[in-house]
Amino acid sequence: MKRIFPLLLLLLSFAAGAQDKIFVRTQKQPIVGIITEVGNTEVKYHLMDRPVPILTVEKQDIIRIQFESGQVMQLSDPSKDFNLYYDQHLWNAKVNLFSPINGHTQLFLEQAIKPSKSREFELNIIGLGIDPNMLDAPINPQTAETYTYEARGVGLGYGLRFIRMPDFVGSNTRLRHLMQGSYIKPAISLSYYQRNFVTYDYFNSSNTYTLARKPVFAALGSVSFGRQWILDNTISIDAYVLAGIGYDNVRSTQEKITRDAQGNLLYSYSDNTPYTGFGYTRFSKSDLGVALGAGLRIGFLFDWKQKTKTTIEK
Repeated sequence: MKRIFPLLLLLLSFAAGAQDKIFVRTQKQPIVGIITEVGNTEVKYHLMDRPVPILTVEKQDIIRIQFESGQVMQLSDPSKDFNLYYDQHLWNAKVNLFSPINGHTQLFLEQAIKPSKSREFELNIIGLGIDPNMLDAPINPQTAETYTYEARGVGLGYGLRFIRMPDFVGSNTRLRHLMQGSYIKPAISLSYYQRNFVTYDYFNSSNTYTLARKPVFAALGSVSFGRQWILDNTISIDAYVLAGIGYDNVRSTQEKITRDAQGNLLYSYSDNTPYTGFGYTRFSKSDLGVALGAGLRIGFLFDWKQKTKTTIEK
């Protein structure tokens, strides 16, 4: 009997040590039991002395699993596994819905590069839309005439979207598309176009206003804050606001053409009036200033070619 008792203690201690251990983020001590299944989004196990009920732990909460054999399995958040989104379209072609009423048409192409990030290309066709009135020009006092930009040109932009990670509820249930959710997007854009500027000779008795057509070079560094919704893996709705720093030669060009050869100012007006940057509004008395904007984009999701799992693995 004296020999049997130590042997039983040894067997019990071996059995206790031979159990699987699940290390989770929510507690310091591991969960100890017998693992019965490691699924795509959850791990099933039962306690050593109770084969029922079967308990589950979400894989997104697990750091690692240590099996009774000594083998260790490191786990990552399943929401970061690109293959879980295999059936979702990874490209999104969008248009800024209200840009044509401001004298341009903004087109965007978004590509998902991983669940928390996408990249976005911009093509801004300046002049394709309703020509707006020039806010940065005076009104002709003789005729009460307003002037339009009649701008023609193009802009290109590039940005990275950092998207809030997709949410999970329970096993195998994804709440949303990998491109859906709140995001922050730093971006840069460059534009070249020609537009009208107003000139007026104050010393001319005819008091006539004339239009001078000059080129504009513009650059914008911005950060957008927005949220995108994906409907049925087909349609996207994207609402955003942006803030940034814009640079262009509009103010210096306007001042140059309003002075004669001797440097006399031909006419003057408030030069800090906000004006359109065709995608944003800039506020400044110089060529560098604060830019603000907002918009609503509608998109269509698609894929360039038939996907395989190996093409989207990261």
